[in-house]
Amino acid sequence: MAAPEIHQFICLQDNYGVLLRDPATGVDAAIDAPHGAQVEAAAKSKGWKITHILNTHHHGDHVGGNREIKEATGCIVVGARRDRARIPGIDVEVDDGDRYRFGEAEAEVFFVPGHT
Repeated sequence: MAAPEIHQFICLQDNYGVLLRDPATGVDAAIDAPHGAQVEAAAKSKGWKITHILNTHHHGDHVGGNREIKEATGCIVVGARRDRARIPGIDVEVDDGDRYRFGEAEAEVFFVPGHT
C-alpha cells in the first residue's frame, strides 16, 4: 500500500485545512471543511477531487464548508454519530471503536471528548 499524500493549507484567518489522498485509488478527502471555496481551491491546485469529508467534530470552523463542497462534488460526509444533528450533510455516522475504510487505508475511530 502506498503512503497517503497530505496537503495542508491556511484556511479562514486562524485555521488550517488538510487534504488527504490515497494515491493507489485516487480517493481524496478533506479532513474537516472550514470553508468550502478555500478547501475546493486547495484541492483544485493539487488536481484532486474531494470524494469525502472526514469531520473531526461539529464546530463551525470544521464543518462550515460541508454543504457547499458536497453540492459541488457529491462527496460523502463522515462524522460522529453523537454529533449527527450538528454536522451538515452527514452521510456516514461513526462512533468509538468503529473502523472506516478510506481507499486502501482503514482508520479506527476514537471518541476523544474534551474539545467539544
